[in-house]
Amino acid sequence: MGEAGMSVEIALLGEVTADVEGRPVDLGPARQRCVLAALAVDAGRLVPAERLIERVWGTDTPRRGRATLHSYISRLRGAFAGAMTIVHRSSGYMLVVDPAEQAVDVLRFRDLRDQARDTDGDTRRVALLTEALALWCGEPLTGLSGQWVESERDRWQHERWAAEHDLVDARLRIGHGEELVAQLSARAAQHPLNERVAGQYMLALHRAGRPADALDHYQHLRKHLVEELGTDPGSALRNLHRQILAADPSLMPRPSGTAVEPVVVPRHLPAAPASFVGRRDELDRLDATLRPGFDPADATGAAVLISALGGAGGIGKTWLVLHWAHHNAHQFPDGQLFVDLRGFSPDSSPLTPSTALRGFLTALGVDPGHIPADLDAQAALYRSKVAGKRMLIVLDNAADSSQVEPLLPGTASCTVLVTSRKKLATLITRYGARQIQLGILTRHEAHALLTKRLGPARVDAEPEAADTLIRLCGHYPLALAIMTRQAHTRPAVPLAEFAAELRDLGLDALNSDDPTASLPAVLSWSLRGLTAEQRTVFALLGVAPGTDISLQAAASLTGLSPENTREALSVLEDASLLDRHAHGRYSMHDLIRDYATAQRFGDDTREAALRRVTDFYAHTIHAGLQFLAPARAQQIRLEPPLPATQPHPIPDAATAMAWFNAEHHNLLADDLLQRVLAAIGPRSSSGEVLLVALVSVLFRLTHDPEALTRQALAASSDPARSEELRQLLAAIIYRGGYRGGRIDTRQKAIHTLTESTVDESLPDVWRLRRKSMLAFLRRNVTEFDKPEVDIEAEYAEAVRKGDDYLVGHALQTQWLVATLRRDHEAALRHIDAAVAIVRDKPDLAGMHFDLLDNRLFTLQNLDRLTDADETLRSATKLISEHQLPAGANVSAAVHYYWTGQWADALRELQATSTELRPAMITYTDLMDSGPTGLLVHGVSALIAARRADHTTLAAKLDAAANYSMITKPERENCDFLLAARATAAIQRGDPAAALAHLAPVLDPTYAEMMLRHQWLPDVVRLALEIGDAERAEQALAVAEMEAAREQVPARAYAALHRCTALAAGDPEPALVAVSHYRSVGRPVELASALDEAASLLAARDLLEDATTAYREAIRMFASLGADWDMARVTSRMRQSGIR
Repeated sequence: MGEAGMSVEIALLGEVTADVEGRPVDLGPARQRCVLAALAVDAGRLVPAERLIERVWGTDTPRRGRATLHSYISRLRGAFAGAMTIVHRSSGYMLVVDPAEQAVDVLRFRDLRDQARDTDGDTRRVALLTEALALWCGEPLTGLSGQWVESERDRWQHERWAAEHDLVDARLRIGHGEELVAQLSARAAQHPLNERVAGQYMLALHRAGRPADALDHYQHLRKHLVEELGTDPGSALRNLHRQILAADPSLMPRPSGTAVEPVVVPRHLPAAPASFVGRRDELDRLDATLRPGFDPADATGAAVLISALGGAGGIGKTWLVLHWAHHNAHQFPDGQLFVDLRGFSPDSSPLTPSTALRGFLTALGVDPGHIPADLDAQAALYRSKVAGKRMLIVLDNAADSSQVEPLLPGTASCTVLVTSRKKLATLITRYGARQIQLGILTRHEAHALLTKRLGPARVDAEPEAADTLIRLCGHYPLALAIMTRQAHTRPAVPLAEFAAELRDLGLDALNSDDPTASLPAVLSWSLRGLTAEQRTVFALLGVAPGTDISLQAAASLTGLSPENTREALSVLEDASLLDRHAHGRYSMHDLIRDYATAQRFGDDTREAALRRVTDFYAHTIHAGLQFLAPARAQQIRLEPPLPATQPHPIPDAATAMAWFNAEHHNLLADDLLQRVLAAIGPRSSSGEVLLVALVSVLFRLTHDPEALTRQALAASSDPARSEELRQLLAAIIYRGGYRGGRIDTRQKAIHTLTESTVDESLPDVWRLRRKSMLAFLRRNVTEFDKPEVDIEAEYAEAVRKGDDYLVGHALQTQWLVATLRRDHEAALRHIDAAVAIVRDKPDLAGMHFDLLDNRLFTLQNLDRLTDADETLRSATKLISEHQLPAGANVSAAVHYYWTGQWADALRELQATSTELRPAMITYTDLMDSGPTGLLVHGVSALIAARRADHTTLAAKLDAAANYSMITKPERENCDFLLAARATAAIQRGDPAAALAHLAPVLDPTYAEMMLRHQWLPDVVRLALEIGDAERAEQALAVAEMEAAREQVPARAYAALHRCTALAAGDPEPALVAVSHYRSVGRPVELASALDEAASLLAARDLLEDATTAYREAIRMFASLGADWDMARVTSRMRQSGIR
């Protein structure tokens, strides 16, 4: 019944339909019906939103997937009008219908099937299976499509076939035969190699008085098996063949009342864990073993399905396996075998395979006296007993692969689950086992475990203490189980006291006299089999400073060669005592690290190891600074490293940046840095210089080392370094808030700058930099639509103070806001007013240049290119007159690119220095070489690509790979590089990759200042080329949005005309764009628009006009030296039949 007491029926075993009180429900379009199906299969259970989205859309999730999902669910709620409820929780949705097994046909089918498997009588079994199969009304999920739908449809069909096979077996057992022949004849034809079906068909033929036909079918099957699989029928079918040959009377129906020998069905599984939580991903991967691409009963020649679950001791491997095994026991009607192999246990050596096999064979009904003594003979008998049976074999706590191999069945009708602390590589390589490595619980799962064991009332009463327990236990399942056991047995003790005890005692709080309930004891079993050297490496990794470690650092820590270090780390990883991550980094769980730290070894060994690893970091930092901060590196003096220390080789700046990025968590860890500074010496200025350089480099690499900066500022004795650190700290505080969406950090950053004055001994440049930074922080250009942002008030306040710098800055802010709104006329008025104020003031020449650079940008967007040329000349003259450190090279290169002066653009780019400059503020980040470098290499690469200069293109793309596209300025200056990468992909013949490179162009939030309209025609053309109509429509929509924002129609409108022409196949809008580009003097875009117009004209058989446009495009591209574009146009002409 539904929520309102009305009967609800949801059908999935055929067309997806629903009835309420017998009346059909309008379920809407296919996607909406798929949402209902995705909820109905898990009715009564919470389905995470991400899983629902994946089920409905697969990899083609729309950009607003969650919103679309919510819309579909809202419509479904309305369609059912309260008869059924879809509950929304924080993490997902749940279909509430009671009872779900009656309301949803696929769940009803499974419930009936499970009842049939659990019942003792075959007559009842036949009735239940007949009722279950009657629910099927054709192909399941008819009318729906997608990866999940196909997977479910395939899995359900196999469940149906399995139920049909079970029904036939039950009917044969109660004496049926002849009446099954026709049905089994068709089924045998459909599954010609299925031995189970063949056996059923042969028995039915025999009972129908047709033993010759039964024997013929056997020979026919045997021939097919030999020809196609190279194997004979299995033992069960061979035995049946012999019985038919001998006319064995036991094959005929027994008279009523005749006793039947019971079939042995072992049920070995221990009890399921009562407090199991989470592990959804791992359970899904185990569920996948039940969805092979073949009928489990047709398993001849296929590999046995093995899942190997690895992980540290106490991580929850056995819990997971038992939970899954009990939940899926019905999938294995022939039984479940379980054995604890005692690979890691407190009081015994590992179980021998022979002992385990004896237990299995006894459970399978073999008389103990008939079990052979030889291991190979035991294994062969075992494989014969389980052959063709659908059984689950759980091999828990294995020591190694050699212990497991004799226990593996020989056919794929069985499923094997193996748990071990080791990786069991042989099972993976030789038998194709699927490795599932378990990690710690998520915070949500850990909280659920606490709640399940202690009850929601106790956990909710002390939420902070519960969170502390979870954090101190490191989400480790056994640690949480131990603490909850202690809390459960002492209900009067507050959770806060247990948390305090764990905080004070550490690992000792998780110890116990019962070794199976003691985390230190459980972990100690993993050390068995390690050599003395490997145990020492394990202990040293526990005391190593930092959060993780590289191979090179570990080699210095241990004093071993890199080869021996790698071998030791590999052994520890295989034993699940160490986790390996990307880029060759290793880490330990905090509790395992605590256990490692507690290992005993000599103090001399410990101190020597710590000194070596400290020297490793100090000398590698210094080597990296020689490329990234060479002036400061020259001021640092270090003592020679200890013998066996092996600093990381740093041959160039790219390697230095990669190393600092990889190690930044360690470099920000207080224990490591304090050791480095102590090794340098407290009285040496080298430590102070190293701190400042490290802060600068990490900030430049987009990390925010606030604590490290405060430490460096407190230790600084040099006024210039102190001022630089203070400005860096303000920028770090602001940037951290900007990234985190917090607005309070703006005032904190301002306070950081204003709580002290600039030292009087410093040059005026430091005061100007602080002034500029404060002015920047006091404006909020990313929030300009909010009412509290009053840029007019900023301007009025600046005028009142009579400070020309602040007035100019306020006008520049107004320019920026107008530019973001694409009101370029207003932007030009603001910037011209600012230029008028600072023009004749030498002390503001730097601001004057910035304003002219802004003016050049605005004039380009207004298509006033002659005025832009004049502004560029004024900026160049200003730089020369005042010897300004900044240059106009990059802005000039971009301007020359679009005006077709590519030789001049390349000359400007070659003259550009991409060295890191002193820290300055621009929009939302400290300025560094990133934005400049992206533009330099991006423009150069794009020109090289269009000129078919593949050597230069590759070099420029490689150089650009050293820059990130994380910060806002970097994103605002990366569009040329994106276009160059896309062009290179097209030249490789991969338009889909080209479209992927241009994806940020379609995201208006990616970078507000990016002129995305200039690349949108390329996106439309690529999308149409690969048949991605949805992406083409998206690009057209962005073009329409960009054009609508443009207050004075110019470049964005021309780009919209081109996109419209391509999307509609209409040359007229493209010709409008051609006319615009020709009138304003934009040869690069003119040539591309001509090419597009010509292709569209040719498609309409207007070949004369197409020829004219093609030839003009070729002339334009030739004037640019764009050989690649010329070749493309020529190829299109030929394809259109134009010579």
